[in-house]
Amino acid sequence: MQLQNVILLMGPPGSGKGTQSKLLVDQLGYAYFSMGDALREYSKQDNPLAKRIKETIDGGVILPDNDVKELFFDSIAKIADKPGIIIDGFPRTLGQLGMLDELIAKYHVKNFKVVFLEVDKQKLLGRLTTRKTCPNCQAIYLPGTKEYISEICSVCGHKILIRPDDDPSVVGKRFDEYITKTAPVKDHYESLGQVIHIMGDQSDLAQESIKKVHQEILNKLGVE
Repeated sequence: MQLQNVILLMGPPGSGKGTQSKLLVDQLGYAYFSMGDALREYSKQDNPLAKRIKETIDGGVILPDNDVKELFFDSIAKIADKPGIIIDGFPRTLGQLGMLDELIAKYHVKNFKVVFLEVDKQKLLGRLTTRKTCPNCQAIYLPGTKEYISEICSVCGHKILIRPDDDPSVVGKRFDEYITKTAPVKDHYESLGQVIHIMGDQSDLAQESIKKVHQEILNKLGVE
C-alpha cells in the first residue's frame, strides 16, 4: 500500500499533540510518528549520540537538524506501507522543513494537512509541570486520575513519573525554544494557507476536552 496522506500535528509544548495524534491513528488507521518518542527511545542506547540526545532533551533544548535527519527517515521507512501517517513534533525548526518536503516528494504524498492546537500558555505551564508520564508507553496522566495517585500506568503497568523535561526549571526553556525555533515553522505553513486551527482546550474536564478537541479535528479534516 502506497503512502498517500500526511497529517502534521503542531502546537506548543503540552498542547495535547500526542493524545490527539493517537486518537486520529485509531480513527483513520494511519501510522504514527513522534519525534519526541523516537528520540527518547534512541537515547536509551549506549553510544555518544544517544548520550548527547538524552542530555539535550532533558535540558529542554531542540536537537540540531543533523542529529534527527537519519532517525526521521529510518523511522518513516518502517511505517510507510500505511495509507497515511500522523506526524507529531516534527519539523521543529525551519531547517527541518526540507526533510518533510523530501518525504512528501519521495513517497508522492497526495494529501498533506497541518493541524495546529491553540492552548493558553498559562494552562499549558500548569499541565506540563504537574503531569506524569509512563516512560515505557508514553501514556500521560494528570492530577486527579487514579493512575496519577497510584503512580502505575493502566496501559502497561509501568511506574509513571514526571519527565525530566517537564521539571519547572526546564519547562520555561522548552517554551523559549518553541517560540524561537518552532513557531516560525507554523508561520511558514500559515503563509501557504495550510494550517487548520483547533481550539485545544474546550472544557475544564480533561476527558471531555479531549473528546471535543478530537471531534473538531475530525470535522475540520472532513472525516465523518
